[in-house]
Amino acid sequence: MPTVLTTASTSGSDVPPEKHPPLTRGRSYFNTDTQVTTMQTAIQLYTLREMDASILEIVEDVGETEFDGVEFAYRVEEEPPADVRQALDDAGLVASSAHVGIDAIEEDLDGVIEAAETLGYDDIVVPWLDPEHFETVEAVE
Repeated sequence: MPTVLTTASTSGSDVPPEKHPPLTRGRSYFNTDTQVTTMQTAIQLYTLREMDASILEIVEDVGETEFDGVEFAYRVEEEPPADVRQALDDAGLVASSAHVGIDAIEEDLDGVIEAAETLGYDDIVVPWLDPEHFETVEAVE
């Protein structure tokens, strides 16, 4: 089941930068032979929101770069999740996570989870909560 995160997070590494291997495509984040973590990169698709192209074309374009994956944050709903997943596979990309509004999660959690499973990501990030969500202890709980 996907994990719902409410803040962006980064993970540190105990491996010194000079020991990091060159970036490679694929899902292998940890090389058991060398005991070295391989850093992979993904582009947040929200940064490409002004492109005059379909989500499928954008994924194809990203596949022609050095990025290993994408983070969904915009326009993924324009096409069926299975078609977007096929575009990811064809481009040699993985989905790292997705930004999903709290309303979508509250209104259709099963649909959000189904999309995550189809697209292949485990982390669902709620990128924004209105200030009233933090006004009282009860609101936070």
